[in-house]
Amino acid sequence: MKVFLHIGTDKTGSTAIQYYLHKYREYLLSQLLYVPLTGFGFKNGHHDLLFKLSDENLDALQEELETAEHDGFKSAVISWEGMRLYRRAQIKHLLSALGSHDIHLIVYLRDQAELLQSGLLQQIKTNRIRHPLFAVEMPNSLQQWIYSVVARRNPTRDYYRMLKRWGRYIGDQACIATVFSQDTLLQGNVVRDFLDKVGVAYEDPSLNHPRVNLSLDVESALLIERWRHSKLPKQQVRDRVGLLQSHIRFYGTRTQYFLSRESVEVIRKYYHRSNQKTRQHFLNPQQADFPSSRACWRGDAITEIEQRAEVLATDIRQALEIPYLQFNAWNSDISDRVELERGWCKQNMWGLWTNGAESLIRFRVLAEQIEAHDKGPIITIRGRYYGHNTDTGVFINDVWYGEVDLRQKRMGFYISREQLPVYNVVCIRLVHAKPVSPREFDGSDDDRALAFGIQRIGVSFDRTLTTLSPVRANH
Repeated sequence: MKVFLHIGTDKTGSTAIQYYLHKYREYLLSQLLYVPLTGFGFKNGHHDLLFKLSDENLDALQEELETAEHDGFKSAVISWEGMRLYRRAQIKHLLSALGSHDIHLIVYLRDQAELLQSGLLQQIKTNRIRHPLFAVEMPNSLQQWIYSVVARRNPTRDYYRMLKRWGRYIGDQACIATVFSQDTLLQGNVVRDFLDKVGVAYEDPSLNHPRVNLSLDVESALLIERWRHSKLPKQQVRDRVGLLQSHIRFYGTRTQYFLSRESVEVIRKYYHRSNQKTRQHFLNPQQADFPSSRACWRGDAITEIEQRAEVLATDIRQALEIPYLQFNAWNSDISDRVELERGWCKQNMWGLWTNGAESLIRFRVLAEQIEAHDKGPIITIRGRYYGHNTDTGVFINDVWYGEVDLRQKRMGFYISREQLPVYNVVCIRLVHAKPVSPREFDGSDDDRALAFGIQRIGVSFDRTLTTLSPVRANH
């Protein structure tokens, strides 16, 4: 069996590839490409298998591959970008476990100056960096200077040494290396390019997958540094990071690079010889060298970038005024967990009544909740009716869901990712056909126009719920 080892490198679309391997594993199996389940995860590929290389997991992998080969599979793929850091002993240990299989390496290589900047932005997002972003270029202490040197001359970015280390055991010809750029990837898409390399047809419609592991821009990174320096609680920082990513997904990035042109040229000069040897020994001769003409440096002064960060900070502060709803709000908690804009009576222990012909609710869905699932959220609303009311007209983000009986159990309103505006805000408008006052209905001394009493509202990703889809937009 031919076994493809996808070793990254990092920040070259590995998360998108691993997302595809996980979500569309059944499709890949139908194409006779086997994806081992041993140590296989949703967003990190075979990390749990390859991080420690335990004999137990390797034995399970070997048995799984033997069974797959017996069942007629001609090839298999194993993916984790951490393999790029393997020393010789680790490579030998893994290859020994793979036995007599025909091993091929798939690796994507990115210009080191560009990779450095993208990688540090990722580390800021995941809280794995202690030094300020601009310390790489402008260190102001001995510790920062050492950090800057290591970042700009990272030995793990010597691609020629990395590939020769693997080539020593599987042969240089088995190392399939590709420069990570729009010009060299198949149709400019790393997932399509990867599928082509492993021999899988890419016409399948399931290739329409969402963007995963969205990168930060420099303005966002500066704000995250500020929030962490001010020692905000971790959950509050995660919420703000989600808002930043939502802003980027909706409006796009502002400043991608934080290094000056001079710094980029110094980094490229340092890796130039290694990259030339990589091209000669491992790259297709028709591929361009690492795109040294690509302008991966900041075009504006740092003060201008900081000013844009301040504008963004104002937007984030305004978004934070809208509460986020995680899971369910019940009874007397509802008014504290969501924003009741208009058309509501005073909160009671059991919940609260609507007041008038329309009632508005607004809240945010946490970005980390959305990113953890393949599809958008399901909004659940439960309550009781007053008078002769038996249903409610429901709009969510200006999309009409029809007249719905909100007393139904295990029922919710599905919102696609495309329906969610910036900051994942959910705006619900409830329309009541027959609001009536208690004075009119039963003669009591109460002039409120009641229709529906809400007792629960929630955000769910439970696909066993009965879900209602939009009827039409802009009703």
